[in-house]
Amino acid sequence: MLTSAVNSSFVDEEKLCAADPEELVQYESELDDLVNRRMLNYGIIDDACHYCLHKEYAKPHISECPECGEKTLTSKLSGPCMITSCSNCAYEVVGSSFFPPCHMDGLEYSFVIRNVATDKKNAVAKLLGLNVMTLVNRLNENGNVTKTTKLFDAEKLYLALNKLGIVFEVAPDFRKKFPDLIGCKLF
Repeated sequence: MLTSAVNSSFVDEEKLCAADPEELVQYESELDDLVNRRMLNYGIIDDACHYCLHKEYAKPHISECPECGEKTLTSKLSGPCMITSCSNCAYEVVGSSFFPPCHMDGLEYSFVIRNVATDKKNAVAKLLGLNVMTLVNRLNENGNVTKTTKLFDAEKLYLALNKLGIVFEVAPDFRKKFPDLIGCKLF
C-alpha cells in the first residue's frame, strides 16, 4: 500500500475518498505506469524483457496519421526517443525517455563463489577487483567470496565467470527478471 509520503504528485489526495467513484479514472494510466515502474525497479515482475518497447518497435509501426488520415504514420524508436512521422503530410512528433526496462533497473546483484581452481585464481581475483591473497583468504575464512554489482556489470561478470567455468550463484537471479538480457543488442 502506498502511503501519502510516497504517492505521486499527480494524485489529488483530497479527492482520494471522494463520493465520485470515477475520480481516480483520470489518474488511471499514470497510476498504472507508476506501479509498473516500481514493480520493475524492485524486481517484482518476472520477464521485464517482455515489456521492452525496444523489442516491440524493432521494426517501425505503421498507422493512420491523426493529421491527414492516411495510413502513412511511422513510429519507431531511436535510442531513448520515439519518432512518429507521416510521410504524406510531414506531421512529426518526437518523444524521449523510452528506455528499456533493464536501463531502469536499480537492484544490486550478489555473486557468490565458493570454490576456485588454483589455475583460475588470478583471473577470478582480477574479475572481482581483488588481489589473489585476498581472494584466497576470503575463500578460506568465509568459505566463499562475494561481489555485489549493478545490472550492467552483473551481465559482464556472469559471462566472464561462465567463460572460465567457475560455479557461482547470483541473487536475485537477473536472468529471471531479464531473460533476454544476455546477448541483447539494446543492453
